[in-house]
Amino acid sequence: MQHQGATEGRTSQYDLSGGFDKALKDFGSLQPKITKNTPELKVCTLKDGRTVIVRKKSSDGRPTIEIQDGKKKIKFRY
Repeated sequence: MQHQGATEGRTSQYDLSGGFDKALKDFGSLQPKITKNTPELKVCTLKDGRTVIVRKKSSDGRPTIEIQDGKKKIKFRY
């Protein structure tokens, strides 16, 4: 995993490989309680209250898992 460094605001970003299938597998490993489920987007809430989103396409075009903790965000780009 390669850290991309700080983005604008309070977001950290990491580069991974494997595409959307790997992103879905990693998302599933969190044992999420899914609150929204479409072919392109899944949203869940973790036991600790954080929100996790997996998107087939993000703003930069890559599949992404985004973990939201208040105003802090961590993005894993695949």
